Amino acid sequence: MGAARRFGLFLLVALALHAAAFSVDLFNPDEAFLGTQGRVILAGGAVYDDTADRKAPLAPYLYAATMGVAGDNTLAGPRALAILALALTAFLTAIEGRARWGDRAGLTAGLLTLFATAAFLPGDGQAANFEIFMLPTTVAAVMLARRARFFESGIAAAFAVLTKQTGGTTLLPVAFLALRQREGPRRLRNVGLIGAGFVAPIVLAALLVGVGEYLRWNVFGNGDFASPPPFGEAIQVFFEQWGLWVGLSAPLVLLVLVAWRDRRQGRAGSERDTDLWLWLLAGVISLTVGWRFYGHYFLQLAPAVALLIAGVLARRTAAWRVAALVATGAIAAGCGIAAFVADPADIIRPEITRDAARAVRDRSGPDDRLLVWGLAPELYWEADRLPATRFVTTLSFLADIQPSRDDARARPERANRDSWDDFVADFDTHPPRIVVDTAPAALKDSELAPMRRYPSLARRIVSDYCFVRAVRGMHLYQRGAGDGPAADAGPRGTATPIAPPCSD
Repeated sequence: MGAARRFGLFLLVALALHAAAFSVDLFNPDEAFLGTQGRVILAGGAVYDDTADRKAPLAPYLYAATMGVAGDNTLAGPRALAILALALTAFLTAIEGRARWGDRAGLTAGLLTLFATAAFLPGDGQAANFEIFMLPTTVAAVMLARRARFFESGIAAAFAVLTKQTGGTTLLPVAFLALRQREGPRRLRNVGLIGAGFVAPIVLAALLVGVGEYLRWNVFGNGDFASPPPFGEAIQVFFEQWGLWVGLSAPLVLLVLVAWRDRRQGRAGSERDTDLWLWLLAGVISLTVGWRFYGHYFLQLAPAVALLIAGVLARRTAAWRVAALVATGAIAAGCGIAAFVADPADIIRPEITRDAARAVRDRSGPDDRLLVWGLAPELYWEADRLPATRFVTTLSFLADIQPSRDDARARPERANRDSWDDFVADFDTHPPRIVVDTAPAALKDSELAPMRRYPSLARRIVSDYCFVRAVRGMHLYQRGAGDGPAADAGPRGTATPIAPPCSD
């Protein structure tokens, strides 16, 4: 099978497994966050200065580029690019499998990659996530290193890091491949080439977005986010998320264990997969940082797992290969079909946010800005309004309330001074027409940080806004004079509006 036909096959399989991408509005909050960032960029904004996150800068620009083609009222563009990235990942994995164990093993590795990346809950396996955009470059980094193209391998690893910081763990197998040379000077030369290729794109990206801002948001701003939760919660999350992945990937897990047994027994060909085991270890390390174990973090295991299993199947009969592909393909197909009907309410609560978004649209125009106090980027996306500040989610940046952390870790009193300075400056530069306070609705732990506990924000709401109404428990405020005396922003319940009612 020629290269073009093989890539076409992988693209068709990826499209079939991810067909729900073109019928479902949102799969998870990350899509809403990145989609909102894409709109800000298309409106002339820049990452970090106008729309900030603790992530690397490349993904928002990928969203913006595809939304500029397909339209900024749909995620069809980013999702089409994600499907293309999956097909490319499978294609590159197939090339590597073919180089190791032959043509049939290459095709098997590519198909297993597609099946492994689809065997997830819809919010993890169907969304256009950071990890999906990172996969082709991580595979390319290992591929190029095996072919002694170390400078290019470093470049590929850098682009993985510019998509998501944990892509840097790919340097573990890459460094191993560089250091396995017997001659010391050659080893040093190889490592130097990797380092040069790795550093150059990152330095260029930092210069383009601003070195200080790049370091602030992409490097130094991740301390609290990456810190582990309390021990009991960490253990619970560990077993929940690993159990879910093992359950949906049971045939793959069993075959990886067979691969390890082959290695221990010294079966022919298994001794050449040390770099694959290091690659798998690198993926485990990267998804363990912060002990969150979100399902989509496990996507980065797929290429290494697929190649290890392709090696196992190359050492066995055709019946093994057919059984493995049928079992993994059936699970992947089931997950793809379930994506059409799965209820995402536990992730994005659409029955709540859509009503609030409708109310925002009724009270504002397309050019008006919106402020959402909380952890609900889907409100910006569904309301089709640009954020008034660079913070698409406010609580994680301004109140130290991190996703997947409970009361024991939420410390709303500890505010980040630099972030608050940026927030206030952004607020005053283009004041929001509408403010949505999600704390009264206790949406995603927002009740832990009511607005009245932050004087610089509460004063602005009290003096310049009026209370419109409550929508699904959330309070809507509109810029303009209210009917009645200014409300007291003191320590009362979150269900009490802090601004006077609107006159209309």
